[in-house]
Amino acid sequence: MTGGKIAIWDFDGTLGHRRYGTWAECPLEVLDVQQPGHHWAFPEMFEALATGFPWHAAQDPHLHLNDPDALPATGSSGWP
Repeated sequence: MTGGKIAIWDFDGTLGHRRYGTWAECPLEVLDVQQPGHHWAFPEMFEALATGFPWHAAQDPHLHLNDPDALPATGSSGWP
């Protein structure tokens, strides 16, 4: 999948339930369809999504998220 935009919303455990019980399984299902034979497995995907996002440190201010002009340009990664 190249050039397309996607949005993934995290309803982890609220609207549905996954085999492993976490949201990390959803990107794996997408990869299975879009990139068969990819190298990701559940433990690696879970670890990759378990830290580094603003909601993992809700007690800390994330003032850079208040200014849309300060966010990374489309196509670049603003996440760790």
